Amino acid sequence: MSANPNSTRMNTTEYLEFEHQSEGRHEFIDGEVFAMAGASPRHNLIMMALSYLIFGHLIERDCNAYGENQRLKVEKPKGEDYLYPDMSVVCGDPIYADDTPQSLINPQLIIEVLSPSTAKFDLDEKFALYRQLDTFREYVLIWQDKPKVARYYLNDNGIWEFADVNGLDASIIIRSIGFTLSLADVYQSVTFEDEDNNS
Repeated sequence: MSANPNSTRMNTTEYLEFEHQSEGRHEFIDGEVFAMAGASPRHNLIMMALSYLIFGHLIERDCNAYGENQRLKVEKPKGEDYLYPDMSVVCGDPIYADDTPQSLINPQLIIEVLSPSTAKFDLDEKFALYRQLDTFREYVLIWQDKPKVARYYLNDNGIWEFADVNGLDASIIIRSIGFTLSLADVYQSVTFEDEDNNS
């Protein structure tokens, strides 16, 4: 999903009350409230495939996947931010902030499906915010306009390792849940305008 560039300033209490009463979803970053825009058909097709693949892999593990309606809370030195990633995964017991609706605070894995208008924000600002979560170990980015997936993984030495793959014949390991993600499976229902992207 993408954030609407039109934003409103609030404090945390005002935002939580506003979000509790709102029918839509809004992210809260540095005191600004951003309305979440609707997703494209391609985004929805990718998310449907991804949800099926990840859920099937986790069904016999002590992990749970949460969709785009699950809010995350990020504690910062000065205040809090609230975000709605496309998917987050918790292994072990989930921990929620005492808010309404509840906000997850201990994801190990976060997945975002990128669009041209939000790619830079997800790659830079959101990644910086997510890294302030103590449990966060892996960030997976999926392009919707071409068959491409990138992964950042926090190794045991505290260094973020980067890997990316391109093309429908490629696959990438999501290390935090021990899952090999095939791009052909992720994009199985997607038709690309440029046929060269399918190679």
